[in-house]
Amino acid sequence: GRQTDDCVVLLTGNFNAASHLDYPYGPAWPCSLTCASYGLVDSYAEARNRGRAATVPTSTWAFGGVHDRVDFVYNSVGLRAEWSGHLDGSNSGVPGEWPSDHNAVLSVLRFVKGAPAAEGGDTVHTWVQAPKMLPEELAESWA
Repeated sequence: GRQTDDCVVLLTGNFNAASHLDYPYGPAWPCSLTCASYGLVDSYAEARNRGRAATVPTSTWAFGGVHDRVDFVYNSVGLRAEWSGHLDGSNSGVPGEWPSDHNAVLSVLRFVKGAPAAEGGDTVHTWVQAPKMLPEELAESWA
């Protein structure tokens, strides 16, 4: 079913498909269109539209000269992407370990004031240390 106003939804992972938001003239990628139809927001696309996303690299996967974003952090509308990008160039966030053919992604999300889940108004943090490429004002407030 559709999301409700009293919960926060995060949907993350490797979707093995690109986003319709990266291809405005097609094709219509069904995974991203389905997420959007359920009210989920592509956090990287939102951050990019606000000028708050990493600009290099923009793809999370490459094969045979094709570079696409196929790894996503989707969030419910009660959250806003403060920043989104890749942890580093190691593909796993841990240089030399846990090899993957995908770049690890991170989105820093903040509750939107007025949204039911936003009573604290705090940034949603994870156990990951602040990545070096975060904008300075976000890195300083990470702790």
